[in-house]
Amino acid sequence: MYNSFLKLGIGLYFRFYETYYDYISNNESLVQEGREFLDLKSNAFTNALNIGIFINGELLLNHFGIELQGGINLYKPAYKVDWRINKGWGDVPRVIPEDGGNFRLGNINETYYKIKRTISARLGMKYFMTSTAKKPENNFYIGAFINSNLGQADFSEVAIGYVKTFKPIK
Repeated sequence: MYNSFLKLGIGLYFRFYETYYDYISNNESLVQEGREFLDLKSNAFTNALNIGIFINGELLLNHFGIELQGGINLYKPAYKVDWRINKGWGDVPRVIPEDGGNFRLGNINETYYKIKRTISARLGMKYFMTSTAKKPENNFYIGAFINSNLGQADFSEVAIGYVKTFKPIK
């Protein structure tokens, strides 16, 4: 915490993508027998996870906080299915034919894919129940955030949280 208005931090995140889990566990097109992502079916839950590290900064303005976070995804295996489907050309059919049909899947060997899969960001606003100017030891907040992969929105988030401030050890 710097001058009671700027808070910096580092940490880890752990996320579960229900849409990835559903795609894998429902045996959708690209994870079916003989298709390129069959290996994801070995553990649908684990392969629907996203684990990473981040640094963040938060500007504290009385009852409000504006948070910006940048991170690196260390583990996000099902994103390759997302990329193949959503970065292709044409209308995505419900069942993707093995020969591709009139649809072309996105290329997971592109450098842009590798960078986008790796870089995450989060931007949002918090409302603190007690003014941060009072330097409360305990504070609750509600917040709204947008999470992204290299600046492209991935999902939105609503949060209820608690902040415990520890006094420095002398």
